[in-house]
Amino acid sequence: MHDIQISQSYTIDPTLEVFKGHFPGAPILPGVLILALVKATVAEQLNQSFNINGVSNQKFLQPVLPGSEVKLELKLKPLESTDSDQYNVSYKAFNAKDSSLFAKGRVILNSKSQTDELAA
Repeated sequence: MHDIQISQSYTIDPTLEVFKGHFPGAPILPGVLILALVKATVAEQLNQSFNINGVSNQKFLQPVLPGSEVKLELKLKPLESTDSDQYNVSYKAFNAKDSSLFAKGRVILNSKSQTDELAA
C-alpha cells in the first residue's frame, strides 16, 4: 500500500449554529470541527465512511473565524497491521488567504465496517 495525499479547500459558513455558543460575541470554530473536516474529506475522497479512532499531536495555533477559507493538506498512511481500511492521517489546516497555519495533528481513521465489527 502507498501513501495518499489529499488537498481540499473549504469556506467556513458564518451562519453555522455552533458560532452562537462558541463563543457569544467572539465566535470561533471549535477544534473538533477541524477534525470532522479531516474525516469528511477522507471519506469523500475514498468514497467510504470512517470513524475517528484516535488523535495525537493536536496543535490549534490560531482561531478559525466565521467565513475563513481553510485549506486542508492531508497525508494518509495505510496501517498494514489491520485487515480492513485504517489510516494514520497527518493533517495541516492553513488559512487559504495568507498560508498561515490554523492547526495540525494526526488522526487515526477506521472504516465504519471495521468499527461496527469490533462493537458486535
